[in-house]
Amino acid sequence: MARAALTLCLLAACAALISAAAAPASSTPQGRGDLAALSARRLIVGPPPAPSMARARKARLAAFVRLTATPSTLPAAGGTVRLRARVRRATSCRFSGAGVLRKLRSIRNCASGRASVIVRVPRNRANALRRYVLYLTVKRTDGRHTTVREVVLERPRTAGVTAASGVNGGPVLDGQDALGTAPTVTLEPSDQSASAGTPVAFSAQASGTPTPSAQWQVSTDAGAAWSDTSPTFTATAAEDGYEYRAVFTNSAGSSTTTAATLTVAPMSTENFSGYIDFAASGQTFNAVSASWTVPTVTCQPGETSWAAQWPGIGASTSVEQVGTETDCFNGEPDYWAWYEMYGDPAVNNGYAVELPNPVAPGDEMTGSVSLSGSTWLLTLTDATQDWTSQTAIASPTPELSQASAEWMVEDPNGCSPQCETLAQYSPVQFSGASASADGQTGSIASFPSTAMAMDQNSTLLASLGPLDATGADFTDSWLAG
Repeated sequence: MARAALTLCLLAACAALISAAAAPASSTPQGRGDLAALSARRLIVGPPPAPSMARARKARLAAFVRLTATPSTLPAAGGTVRLRARVRRATSCRFSGAGVLRKLRSIRNCASGRASVIVRVPRNRANALRRYVLYLTVKRTDGRHTTVREVVLERPRTAGVTAASGVNGGPVLDGQDALGTAPTVTLEPSDQSASAGTPVAFSAQASGTPTPSAQWQVSTDAGAAWSDTSPTFTATAAEDGYEYRAVFTNSAGSSTTTAATLTVAPMSTENFSGYIDFAASGQTFNAVSASWTVPTVTCQPGETSWAAQWPGIGASTSVEQVGTETDCFNGEPDYWAWYEMYGDPAVNNGYAVELPNPVAPGDEMTGSVSLSGSTWLLTLTDATQDWTSQTAIASPTPELSQASAEWMVEDPNGCSPQCETLAQYSPVQFSGASASADGQTGSIASFPSTAMAMDQNSTLLASLGPLDATGADFTDSWLAG
C-alpha cells in the first residue's frame, strides 16, 4: 500500500475554522482533507479564556484530612474539648497541641476514617482571650504524612476589649457574649465533573455570629498544601483531580469544609487520543517535543489497521509533526517512522513522508518540531537503534498554523466515508512533553489544555490517563477496536 496517501494532521478547535480541502485521488483510505465532513461534536474545542500557570498534577492516591473541635469556644473557666478526625485513606492519627497543651500526644488508629480524643483546657486567669492550637497528623496509605490544625478559643476572665485578640467583650445576652459563635459548616462542597473549557462553580455554607466570610482554597497535591483561589473558574485538562475547600472565618473562630474533587473529562473525538495545548491571545507556538516508547501492535489474521504516535504544532488547516506508525497489514505488524507537513503541498502533497530508518516495538523515541526564522526543523531520534533523522523545510507562503501544540495517538486515515480500524496497541507512555510559545516554555500543564479521547460510534476506542506531577508525562491506552 502506498503510504504517501496517509495523512496525519490534527483536528482543531472549532468547526467554523475548518477549511474543506479535497484529498488527492488515490486508492488509499481517505485523508484529512475531508475534516469538514466529520461530526460537529468533534469540533467544539476552543481555548480557555486565559492561560493557566503551570501547576503540579495531583497524586491519584487522594486523601482528605479534617480536624474539628467541639466546642470551639470555651468560657473562662475552661473545660473539655472533643477533637474529632475525619480522614480518607489513612492508617493512624496523631493528636498534639502547643503551648500549655503541648503534653497532648495521643495516637489513634483511624483506618475506619474516624478518630477522636478528649482534651482538658485549663482555666483562663488572664484578662485576654486565649487561643489554643491543636494539631492532627495522619499517616496515609501512600506513606506520606499530612498535618492540619484547629484553634480553640477561651474567653477572658473579665469582659472587655483585649488588645491581643481585638475581640469586643460586653454584656452576656442569652448565654452568649459579644465574642459571638464560631462558624459551623452547614453545607459541604460537592465533587464536580466538567469538560475542559466549561465553567465550574463550587459552593458551601456555614452558620455563625457574626456572619462568617469564606475563603476558597485549592490543593494540587492531594491536600499536602493549599493556596487561595476562586470557587468559580473555567476548567482546563491540567486541573483534573484538584481538590477545593472553603475556610469560613469570623471573630469567634474558623471552620474548614471537607475537600471536593474536580474531575475534568476528556473531549470525545473520532480520531485522536491525547492532549492539545492552545496559545494565549497574541501567542504562537514555535517548538514542541516529547519522548515515547514504540508500542507493540496485536494483529488478527488478515487485519489491516492503523495507529500513529506523534507530537506536533498546528490547527485545522495545517500540522507540522514527526512520529511513528504501528500498523497491521494483512494480519502482519508493520512499524515505521515519518514526518509530515500537512497543509504544505510542496512536501509530498502535504502527506506523510516515510523515513528509511528502522523502527521496532520497544524503541525509545524522541521527536521535536521547531520553527527558527523561516525554517521548520523536524527531528526524530531512536535512542534504542541509535539513529537521528533531521529535516529542514522552508516555511511556505501562506505560513502554516502555529495555534496549538499536540501530543497524540491517532487513527490516521480519517473517518470519511467511514472510520478506519484502530490498531490494537500496547499502552504508550509519553514523557518530557514540552512546548514553547513566544518565549514561554513549559510542560503540557503550562498552557490551557484539553484532553481528547477517541470515540467512534459511541464506542470508546482509546483514552489517556492524567498528567503526572510534572505536567509533562501521561499514558495513552487502547481500549477497544
